[in-house]
Amino acid sequence: MGITPGEKIGRWIEAAGQTNKGPVVEKRVVAAGEFLEKTGRMAEHEACSCLTGIDFSLPVTVVRLPTSVYVQFVQQHKGVWFTDTGLTADDVGLAEGRRVRKLFVPVGVVPALKSTARSIKDTWTADRLFQSVSPIAKGKMGQLTKGGGTQYIVFDKTRMREIPAGHRPRSITR
Repeated sequence: MGITPGEKIGRWIEAAGQTNKGPVVEKRVVAAGEFLEKTGRMAEHEACSCLTGIDFSLPVTVVRLPTSVYVQFVQQHKGVWFTDTGLTADDVGLAEGRRVRKLFVPVGVVPALKSTARSIKDTWTADRLFQSVSPIAKGKMGQLTKGGGTQYIVFDKTRMREIPAGHRPRSITR
């Protein structure tokens, strides 16, 4: 904190729905906003959209991904959101839709924003399914998700290597 203008922080806090939640929550929003815009090189409106899916009542930290297996619920292509094994799409704020569960491992040092998914209405899965539908109709069609699961935002997707289906560890069943 300190180098990001106060006006921008205010817009992040408003987008995240965290107005008047106190200094601890503000620090978490700033950590997430700075990671999204500086590390991820996201435009402010994209970062604000991502902030809506984070539960800021719980810790938000920039981490190096530990060597482990991570899941992504892929819709059309590999994205930047990953989670731990054993969680469902619903746990990380996603409607199942036409998503495929894929496993990944980090390659080398991989910085990530670690947070907890907020319960949110997933309208972006409907967006892919119904691209010609109006934004108002998409909002009505969205699916409320449970949230509560750990999520990682990784911007260098090339550092996440997919584990081919035939080579998956036996200990991973979900």
